[in-house]
Amino acid sequence: MYNLKQTYCTLNLSKQKIDLVLSTHNDQSMHLLRQVSIENNNLYDNTKILNQRLLLEKIQNQIDQITQRHKLVIQKVILNFDALINDLKSKQINSGAINYLNAQQFDNEIKKFVLNHQKSHGNTEQLVNYQVYQTLDETTKKPVEELVADQNYYAVILIYTTKSSLVKQISELLDQLNLTITNISTQELNYQTSQQLKDITDTLMVDILDDHTNIGVYLNNRYIINKKINLGINQIKQNVVNKLNAKNRNEDLITIVDQYFNNNLLTLNEDSSYNLLIKTNVQFLSYQYLSKQDLDSCIQKQLVQIIDYINKELELIKRDFKKTIKQIIVNTNRNSAIANNLLNKESELVNDVEISKLYSPKLSCAKSSYMQAYW
Repeated sequence: MYNLKQTYCTLNLSKQKIDLVLSTHNDQSMHLLRQVSIENNNLYDNTKILNQRLLLEKIQNQIDQITQRHKLVIQKVILNFDALINDLKSKQINSGAINYLNAQQFDNEIKKFVLNHQKSHGNTEQLVNYQVYQTLDETTKKPVEELVADQNYYAVILIYTTKSSLVKQISELLDQLNLTITNISTQELNYQTSQQLKDITDTLMVDILDDHTNIGVYLNNRYIINKKINLGINQIKQNVVNKLNAKNRNEDLITIVDQYFNNNLLTLNEDSSYNLLIKTNVQFLSYQYLSKQDLDSCIQKQLVQIIDYINKELELIKRDFKKTIKQIIVNTNRNSAIANNLLNKESELVNDVEISKLYSPKLSCAKSSYMQAYW
């Protein structure tokens, strides 16, 4: 039988499927024991469970198979929502003075304070998770890194909530299966681990999705806040087509732009702005070709709104948190054409901030940051 201190189960819910991952952790290495997927065929959406009976049955079936094959009874799970919760909100609260005895006692006091805060304020939103942003000395009111026994401290806590009923419903469903949830996470809260980033201290993350763009701010390795811009891949693509094809509907042009945005033109030299992408018909431009330079120029003009928004956030972070963003990371997982062009706008930022690209990572089988839940 595997040691439960080193073996754990993660349930990762996305729009398409549930990945159930069983992993073991030895000598700083992770080893996949088993991974199965449950297709989301109208089992749930991003707000609620649609077929509770069938979802319960499918998860139970996979848990039973793990028990039989690995002689291991799964009692605890890590629950992760991947791009399912699109309204995650963060809020800062300050605890009263807490007398520190040991780490476990201090963590328990903070948990108790967070739960009481949610209950006493009559919050209808579902608590997803919380993190301690800073710990302050009671006397000096200054942040401290090491806590001393029998001293009093204040905790500055970030709580994360959602209006979605899915978190609560999934939690209740797992409770029916006698599974204890040791931690709940989302793609925002778990970016560093899931994307295998070395450091996200004082980082601004840009994630351009189909119908909007998310701007995530991370300070002191903590997810602070998320802002939403109503401009996404689909609108940028349509604007580019309209700009290049103002007079008539050129189906060849639409195909070129579509392929470029869908990362299908892989033979291009990314560093050359003068590549001819694809031959079009004679009605489009005099030389019958669409140059990469023309297309990139149109994309960059569409990114002005995003750059302006980023500049505003950089100023607000400096004002409200007395922090300067060190790096901006652009997620290329969904569209490298836009991400590549966003890098070319680096000189337009109000601060001297480096923009880098985040490439699609390998599957993260487990969340190492949550290992302590099993000790």
